[in-house]
Amino acid sequence: MQIGVGSILAHYYVERTGFYGININAFLPFNFLRDVHIQTPIVWIVLSWISSAVFLAPIISKKEAKWQGFFVDLLFWVTLFVVVGAIVDDYLGIMGLVNASWFWIGNQDLSYIQRNIFFGQAQSMSRYCIVLE
Repeated sequence: MQIGVGSILAHYYVERTGFYGININAFLPFNFLRDVHIQTPIVWIVLSWISSAVFLAPIISKKEAKWQGFFVDLLFWVTLFVVVGAIVDDYLGIMGLVNASWFWIGNQDLSYIQRNIFFGQAQSMSRYCIVLE
């Protein structure tokens, strides 16, 4: 996903009005693609660290934590919910489909991390899954 978005972004820098004659800015604006391109490696790196910790902890301690399978599954679904929700909310916010007075969803117009309050809190709560393991 990051490579595809990066390819479109590289073309955006050359031709700002379209993508080989297609007005791509009407449905994939530059800011959304930039956000996805920047946030994808951040999520990838974070999930790699979390996954390695979940995998290596039982090897190092020589025992598996109680309910670890459940928490791994829960962590997967919470992460999927947060990532997909944040991308959809970012898109809706950039496209102007979210009312500006409702600050819980939509982007917050920050430079790099375009998460909203709802999914930001959900991401913070998902960290407790790791602590509970």
